[in-house]
Amino acid sequence: MLNETPQDGAERTPKQVLVVGASASVVQPIVSLLQGQPAWTVSARVTALRALADVLNGAPKTDVVVVCCSDRELGNLDALAAIEPVKRPAVVACGNLTSVAATRAVVRAGATDLLPELPTVQDLTAALARAPRRNADSAAPKARGSLTLVMGVAGGAGSSFITCNLAHMSAAVLKEKTLLVDLDMLYAPQAQFLALKPERGIAEATQQIATLDAVALEGYVTRHRSGLALLARSEGSYLHESVDPEAFRTVLRLALETYKFVYVDGHRWLDVLTTTTLSEADHVVLVMEQSVAHVNNAARLYRILTQQLGIAPKQIVLVLNRYDKHAAVQTDMVIKAVGCDEPFKLPNMYELALDSMNTAIPLFELDKDSQVTRALIALGTHISGNEPPEVPGLFKRTLAAITARAHA
Repeated sequence: MLNETPQDGAERTPKQVLVVGASASVVQPIVSLLQGQPAWTVSARVTALRALADVLNGAPKTDVVVVCCSDRELGNLDALAAIEPVKRPAVVACGNLTSVAATRAVVRAGATDLLPELPTVQDLTAALARAPRRNADSAAPKARGSLTLVMGVAGGAGSSFITCNLAHMSAAVLKEKTLLVDLDMLYAPQAQFLALKPERGIAEATQQIATLDAVALEGYVTRHRSGLALLARSEGSYLHESVDPEAFRTVLRLALETYKFVYVDGHRWLDVLTTTTLSEADHVVLVMEQSVAHVNNAARLYRILTQQLGIAPKQIVLVLNRYDKHAAVQTDMVIKAVGCDEPFKLPNMYELALDSMNTAIPLFELDKDSQVTRALIALGTHISGNEPPEVPGLFKRTLAAITARAHA
């Protein structure tokens, strides 16, 4: 019977169930069948971007994986088959699997049940009840840094400048080991903002991926005086270079083994390197201004990220750059159009920002008490979850007020 009374304390603990699939349209109906049932704690993940192995590393206590698949989408089953049985959670497959290859994939993955694409709630819960719990002694994932991808919703939004200063303040204010990655393989603005000339960079690192490790990666970064590390296009390589996305993914993962914070300056048009970064990102910062065009772009990009690429809304921070309280477009309009939480506001201090870019001196070094510097520190604190060190007087009180408004 499905509603038998548990006989021991372990069985009274809800099973951790993870529903995965290549799109939200196949994952969500399965999740809906299980919602509100106390026997399961259910989470979901679209695996079109992020490899299933990484999804499981992010959910180490998963007892059962429900794989939504078809004859043409066997990647998740193949990924589970590659995991050692003692480290693999129980597997339940849902889908129209009729081919010989699909049958073999189900067997290799160790699935305990094979159900239709949309089973009845009785069949699904019975399959989950039969599935064993995951071994509590399975290996825990390695500690990992945090990756933040910053994108502008339109050209000129100021996203590259914001990325540079967020990364610099992470190193200079929070005193954390931080890497800044510039995905612009043509102009490399981050090197210009920091007055650096990388001798080696992204292209060279990915070309040596077979022998690259976290230690060797340090040979491809360039150091700023603040301690911030930069990985960008190398000086002298002026043509747009093709970078293998999987090799770049490996570079990002190696970086996250070494650096506590990785900030990536990405592209709004979602090129291959930006999309690869999205699949590894913990936070996504979207930068916009107060215009109808920017609102429309932000709404479209937000929908793509959340509905098509599987990025959770809680991972996304929307930033209004050069904020003007008298502008025609205000936060209530942005929230309604985009469907996001309260945007984070950065004040308009154009002359100071221009001076910073022209002199290649980061804002914190140029004027640490300016309103925009304080706001950026608060934004970085909001993203990282770290509190900055004690700062005296007006700076400390203003920073606390900005941070409170950002969380409001």
